[in-house]
Amino acid sequence: MSASEREGLLHDTGATSTSSNTWTTKCKRGVIALGACVALVCSVASIGRGDQARRSDAALGASAPYGALAASDLGVGMQSVKSVTSARGTLGQTFEVAAAERLLPVFFHTEKSGGTSLVLHALELLAEDRPDVLALLNRVRNEDVMLDEDLRAMDALCPGSAMFLTTVWQAGSKWEAGVPRPLEDYSDEHWSKCSLLTSHTGRELLRRAEEIEKSSGVRRPKLLMGMFRDPVEYEQAAWRSELFMYHDLRSELGWGKLADTPLGSAIPDDDLKDFTANSKFADIMINHHCAKHLDTNFQTKKVIEEEWWSLSSNLPAALAEAKKRVRELAWIGLTNRFDESACMLSYMLRKKPKPTSESNYDRAKLLPETLSANHPHSGQANEGFIDEELKQKLYACNDMDNQLFHLAQQEFQTRVKNARDELQRLVNSGGSLSPIKIVGPQWLHPQEYLDCLN
Repeated sequence: MSASEREGLLHDTGATSTSSNTWTTKCKRGVIALGACVALVCSVASIGRGDQARRSDAALGASAPYGALAASDLGVGMQSVKSVTSARGTLGQTFEVAAAERLLPVFFHTEKSGGTSLVLHALELLAEDRPDVLALLNRVRNEDVMLDEDLRAMDALCPGSAMFLTTVWQAGSKWEAGVPRPLEDYSDEHWSKCSLLTSHTGRELLRRAEEIEKSSGVRRPKLLMGMFRDPVEYEQAAWRSELFMYHDLRSELGWGKLADTPLGSAIPDDDLKDFTANSKFADIMINHHCAKHLDTNFQTKKVIEEEWWSLSSNLPAALAEAKKRVRELAWIGLTNRFDESACMLSYMLRKKPKPTSESNYDRAKLLPETLSANHPHSGQANEGFIDEELKQKLYACNDMDNQLFHLAQQEFQTRVKNARDELQRLVNSGGSLSPIKIVGPQWLHPQEYLDCLN
């Protein structure tokens, strides 16, 4: 079974252990997940704290500058242990951080918004002084393999995490009401050391992780991260991947799961890139997806994933909760601003900026031509021409996503401006960034971050 086929099954049934195999995808027209791009912007005006109330901007003051962490998360007074170098040169200083204080990035990976490239880039930064992990990431990037089990074993990924699958539950486990389901590869030691918690069902993964934390007593402060994509481009990207995550719509169309209608067999090549008014895309998306409300507002549902069914009967309340969660995110990303956002990711994690060209997939080798536009990298990249009237209809039937995306854009722009202002202030004053409570070398010189952003 290919990775893409398994992906569909895991979405429908919930992932169980992937420990016995490394799956390879077939480089066929319909291959998905590879090369997806993301933009992630970092702000720590609020940091997730497990069962503690999440902080609002007011907790830091209404005018708190971008990048201002709470005092408990800054490494004020921490003594540098050593300077770290690699083939890239000096990476920065390392600091002693108690296990219970180590910040844990948590990324909520929404399909087709570019999360796989985000995970690759984030792991590359977090493991910059670990050649063993970097070697695995290089394989993922240049071969057609999934190595989640290995990355969990090396504490690069956290227990239950996956690069581009749903949450991985412990092999043989079953859901029981009121009982936290065990995560694959969980141990207190792994939990205290791991670098990134993520999956396609990230909200549910976080909820389960926090339940386990309560019983184990091993709790870590968390940085919540999310990204958002223009709703129409999102629809185009979903179409190019044959609507693999739109389960209700695929069922309506008679396509079923990916095991029933594998990627590359549902939509002819010519129809994959046709977004004109009389296209197959227009017919299915307007007359089925929109008219019957099948998987519309998908990004909003992912933001309030574990609460959606209780809120779906009151859409204004659902949207309000989704907006609240967007504002609470430590990092907000936009898919088509990848390069700029990667700089912001480095800045927030205090990791030396790294060119995205070094951490991204080899698209030419791994992606067929028909999917190449499915992974906009930066700047003006988009999904291609779409009929304007059709575009407006799609915005209308995904009105919650549209509002959420505009909020994310506003937050993004404000945080980028604040980042530049703060970094310029430090450069002008000859100051340095404060270290944060995160493992690995930290780069505290503001000029390189500023150069990256400019």
